[in-house]
Amino acid sequence: MLELIIITIGFLVGVASFSMIFFASIQKGQWLDMMFNWQNQLREWDMSGTKKGLILSKILGYCELCFSHFTAFIWFWIYIAVILYFIDFNPPIAIFPIWYLLYMSISTNINLYFITKLFKP
Repeated sequence: MLELIIITIGFLVGVASFSMIFFASIQKGQWLDMMFNWQNQLREWDMSGTKKGLILSKILGYCELCFSHFTAFIWFWIYIAVILYFIDFNPPIAIFPIWYLLYMSISTNINLYFITKLFKP
């Protein structure tokens, strides 16, 4: 059980740090923006007016909360794979929805805190 708690805390802090670094890297003039024209692509999706374009622009960088939730969602599945592979932990299937909701809410909020409070553009 201690392994599960340590890995969970490690993932929460690690994902928040990754989110902050990635969010900083896609800002105007930063290295990912310069390599892939990230902000221009976000602007194009936003200006397209389509539902798909608006969703993509928000989760990939225009909305800090949406970006935080998206990175938490992606990393949740990696977290589950690590937990199930490295730890002899086989919870009942009914635990997964509760686990998902707890992890996602905590991770999204920590990611958002790291992006909005610790990252100063």
